Amino acid sequence: MMTPTNAPPAYVAAPQPVGQQQLVTVQPAAGVTFGTVNPQPRSGNWKGILWTGIIQVVLGSLTVILGIVTLSAFNRVNDSSDIASPLWCGIVFYGFAGICGIVSGSKKHSGWAVGYMVMSILACLATCCVIGFGAARMSFINEHCYPRLITRYLYNYYGRVVAVFVAVYDDPRSHCDLKAAINDVSATLILLAMVEFIVAIIGASMACGPLCSGGSATQTVIHYQARPHVVVTTQP
Repeated sequence: MMTPTNAPPAYVAAPQPVGQQQLVTVQPAAGVTFGTVNPQPRSGNWKGILWTGIIQVVLGSLTVILGIVTLSAFNRVNDSSDIASPLWCGIVFYGFAGICGIVSGSKKHSGWAVGYMVMSILACLATCCVIGFGAARMSFINEHCYPRLITRYLYNYYGRVVAVFVAVYDDPRSHCDLKAAINDVSATLILLAMVEFIVAIIGASMACGPLCSGGSATQTVIHYQARPHVVVTTQP
């Protein structure tokens, strides 16, 4: 007779499933970012360019005012001696060159510096026109409007001079009453043109500095984001 035992039941180890690794590749869309790099201002005497531009605007304004005077009040003296050169040169060349200098000096922009240099060179040529017409007007008024001494002799029957008469004669075709005013205005225009010539040369030379110096231009930068590979391990 066998004695019963309370032994625990036998368990058979069942094979466990081996964990499986699953490789999952995640590829997000590539990101592209566009950006701009702010340009660094070119080195140069921007303050000097600004002040020369201001001076040119002032000289242009004075030249325009005197040009209006010569066109309205003095034009009846000699219509062919002037073609309103102070008026147009003061607006187109002096004034516009000064505006380019002011904008270039305030914004420190090399593009405006190029325009200022070109307009300053043209302003130098315009001053020669103003000086030439001003000198021609002064020469005309001084040539045709001055007191002329006329000497007349009185002869007797035998051909001898018995009396001498001296008369002062002015050319009635000229307007001698405006001689002093014309000379003053023309001389002032010539003086302003000479100052403008000097300032324009200085301004053009200053504008060469920013153009010759090294400065960074505006650049577009593209940033690419890499495509990362993500590995995920899972067990069923």
